[in-house]
Amino acid sequence: MRLFIGLLGFALFGAEPAVFDGIAVDSTTQKPLAGVHIRLATLKNPEQDVAEAYGATSDRAGHFSIPDLPPGPYLLLPQFRGYLYVPKSAPAITLKPGQHLEFRLELTPRATITGHVLDTDGEPVKGVWVLAEAVSPGWNQSVHSDKLMAATDERGYYPIRAFPGKFYLRASGANRDSAYFPSSSVKELAVPVEARAGAEVSGFDIRIAAQAPQSFAISGVVKNIPEGERGTQVTLTPEGNSTSLDPNGKFDFANIRSGPHTLTARTAKASSPPVEVRIEDADISGLELSLLPNGDLTGVLEIVGAKPGATLPSLKVRPMSVDRAYFEAPAEAAIQPDGSFRIDNMPPGKFRLNVFPLPESAYIRSVFHGGVELVDQTIQVKAGSSAALRIVVSVDGGEIAGAVRNAQNEKPDSPVFVVLAAPGSQHQENRAGPDGNFSFRGLRPGKYRLLAVEPLKGGWTDFSALMQLVETQPEFEIKDGDRLTRDLIVTPIRTENAK
Repeated sequence: MRLFIGLLGFALFGAEPAVFDGIAVDSTTQKPLAGVHIRLATLKNPEQDVAEAYGATSDRAGHFSIPDLPPGPYLLLPQFRGYLYVPKSAPAITLKPGQHLEFRLELTPRATITGHVLDTDGEPVKGVWVLAEAVSPGWNQSVHSDKLMAATDERGYYPIRAFPGKFYLRASGANRDSAYFPSSSVKELAVPVEARAGAEVSGFDIRIAAQAPQSFAISGVVKNIPEGERGTQVTLTPEGNSTSLDPNGKFDFANIRSGPHTLTARTAKASSPPVEVRIEDADISGLELSLLPNGDLTGVLEIVGAKPGATLPSLKVRPMSVDRAYFEAPAEAAIQPDGSFRIDNMPPGKFRLNVFPLPESAYIRSVFHGGVELVDQTIQVKAGSSAALRIVVSVDGGEIAGAVRNAQNEKPDSPVFVVLAAPGSQHQENRAGPDGNFSFRGLRPGKYRLLAVEPLKGGWTDFSALMQLVETQPEFEIKDGDRLTRDLIVTPIRTENAK
């Protein structure tokens, strides 16, 4: 509940009461919903949860009314079986003295994602937790986090109730290595799954390997903690674990697997540069994380290629960590009508900017810092500094679509994944539909390669091996506005390409 505390204040004492009423409807059909429980909640202060709540239930016409409300800020927290409230921004409203606010409450039918977790021999695994991680994280990921996970039963089956959108599926637990759908130990090779309102999407089976028994510890100390700052947290990735400090400023992580790890320390106004370590066969101790003051980002966004009179949705910008030092993305900012934006309290580090929700045909064409174009669109936030940016978005990106067939020129019987890669850039993956069709939209100009492969039994863990296969495919060029068609034959995989 503390996610929205910064939006809330205190109600005005003794002022004329307000009224909040309206109609609850299905967001997909716009038909009224009866029996929706509408709740308005206040907060006392940043250290407390809900202090008071006012409620009502919608009638057969979907109408509801909550009278005699003290003026002030509230959280809108509706509940209805089989539906979720998923607005585009935080569900905060402010009622003025004597105001009669009429509100159209749109609830979205819950989406369902199902599948199985299997071991490398194809046998079901019980007691594994499957988590749906939003491709574009936002407040909905935090508020509905309890609904975005499920444990597998004796059949290895899991059902996840989600809000509509695209998700990465991650399975972990039961003494098993973590694995992303379909069978990768790294997120870079994960394939996103799209959940649709009121529908069930199924067949998303995840392959997961047995966990190596040996584990290690990482420990150290945080220095330069600002005077008066409390609640310093140290985060370890890729695990996403966080821990607090002891009275001497020391931290400790136990039961850590061998391999590369990144640590960062954060307070409300300071962060440490990421420290990268690699566990081979022994514990790591004596690490030092030094806190530095956070910086801020300011800038302006420009749209090019839009048709005269065309309207775009309200856009936001969110920086995403390149070095994956932060388990949670920093704050996001709304793009103002004049195109400007500002994000305060940014930790030092390297980031790429995500602008959303963009039309499918759009992409970020260029990012400028101090008038100089950033070739890889990666920005460097320095301690205590301010970075002024200019982001150019094109709404006329290229598109490529086609169909996948097997060696007999037939529709494949098993799932097929299509990889799109450009030299020097991150690759994209799509799962071909039941009819074998695929598409990629919003592509920036450049040269690309396409590869269609079936998932490996043991899973892909070697990115370089996959890219070597991609390099064997013919190269083609895409320009702004292109609509290309390419049909693919599934590339056979030799088992030595898997690890």
